[in-house]
Amino acid sequence: MIKNWKYVLVIGASFATTTAFSQSVKDGQRATDLERYKEATRTLQSLSKSNNEEASLYLADAYLRAGKTDSATMILNQAAGMNAKSAISMVAAGKAALLKGNMSEAESKFEDAVKAKKKDPQIYKLIGQAYADANVKDVTKALDYLNKANELAKNKDPEIFIVMGDVQQLQPNGGGPAMTAYDRALQIDSKNAKAHFKRGQLYVRSRNFNEAQTALQAAITADANYAPAYRELAEMYYFAGKYDQALENMRKYISMSENTPDTRAKYASFLFLTKDYAGTIKEAQEVLARDPKNAVMNRVMAYSLYETEKNAEALTAMENYFKVADPAKVLASDYAYYGRMLAAGDKAAEAQANFDKALAMDATNVELMDDIASFYVKQKDYAKAISLYTKIIAAQPKNLNVYNVRLADAYFANQQFDEADSLYSIVLKANPTYAHGLFQRARIADEKDTDKSGDAKPLYEEFIKVVNQDPSKVQSYKGYLVPANYLLGFYAYKGKDYATARKYWQDVLKLDPANKEAKTGIANLDAISKGARR
Repeated sequence: MIKNWKYVLVIGASFATTTAFSQSVKDGQRATDLERYKEATRTLQSLSKSNNEEASLYLADAYLRAGKTDSATMILNQAAGMNAKSAISMVAAGKAALLKGNMSEAESKFEDAVKAKKKDPQIYKLIGQAYADANVKDVTKALDYLNKANELAKNKDPEIFIVMGDVQQLQPNGGGPAMTAYDRALQIDSKNAKAHFKRGQLYVRSRNFNEAQTALQAAITADANYAPAYRELAEMYYFAGKYDQALENMRKYISMSENTPDTRAKYASFLFLTKDYAGTIKEAQEVLARDPKNAVMNRVMAYSLYETEKNAEALTAMENYFKVADPAKVLASDYAYYGRMLAAGDKAAEAQANFDKALAMDATNVELMDDIASFYVKQKDYAKAISLYTKIIAAQPKNLNVYNVRLADAYFANQQFDEADSLYSIVLKANPTYAHGLFQRARIADEKDTDKSGDAKPLYEEFIKVVNQDPSKVQSYKGYLVPANYLLGFYAYKGKDYATARKYWQDVLKLDPANKEAKTGIANLDAISKGARR
């Protein structure tokens, strides 16, 4: 999904600077918070050129939010060298070290910053923010700094609690403490859009959509231009299956965001997720006309072409995607989709190679395993299909009996009749009128009945009874009804119950007038009847 739970932006910090400069920094921070990254970088770049480490620190934040870690690190290093005595420069140096994974160097720089300004809560807050931005899982030190910031600010700065909540989210089971922190921020400032937004994000993650909607609407009430709240609402509605409302809110988010390839890629990705494949293709075509190497657009173009059954075009688009994509950013779904396309193009060996790559990257993805198992069934490699379906069932998916049936079908095709029968029996306990299960159990009984004494007879009779009780099922199960009626006719014929045999074979011909076996059977019955009359 279009989501970044890890990065958090600090806003509203004030420093001892001129009013005009402070407002400009706030403008840059505000643009970053609204995900208008080009606007933010333009504003902050002009300020950082005057050798002001504060502006550079927030410029690095803008780059981080835009996913440009290398640029952010470069700016932080520049800020670190601007003023050797500045606590902000020391924080920048520590933050750069954290982004590189150098914990000891970072902590040394942070200690220097605190020594330089022991009673400035902003310094402690910025250090806590640095830990959050670097996604450091050991948050003890970060929380220590933030608690000190709060002590110095006398519980009056909501931003400290917001950063504290973001840091809490970095640790396992941190959702509860994070929510508490955001609540504390709102106790200080009930109209803080960012705190409401953060609460909404947490509720979306936990699929508590009623509370999520309330929190996100509160963010919009506090600040109607708070664009990320509309994006989060879009994702919430997507998860709830309300695609129209999802797209409506995503379009509001896009209207407030910058018209950049990244924003267009987010929109195209969302169109794809809501199954608007035609809209995705149109959006991707417009961007690719100007930016043919845009990897995300090449990806969603290929996926959407496949979903609209334009497989030859999808293959070309997918190959273009692999040419321009950073190998480190290729997804398991890329190999999975490519495998599906190759399979549809009768390139079985290449399809399998890509499915294997996808599974190696995402070995617990039920949908992926299901697709690959279906491919193996088509290739009649039932042993591999059985292995994958067994793994899926072990994961206890919601629609468990669907996979029980697929595994049972694979067992049946592999002539492992006992295993198949056991699974069909489990499914039929949950749904006694499941026609496919009844028919398959009858077939298994018939396969095991080597002398054709009629062991399958009651199962075929039950199958026909269930189907005939629902006329809407007759046509869809025609392929099953024909052999079921024919075999029941055969059992009756073998038992010299010729009237019953005729009835079943006549039922076959009603379904399949050209059926040779039924015609032959009735011809035999006619001959027997003529012989009896003589």
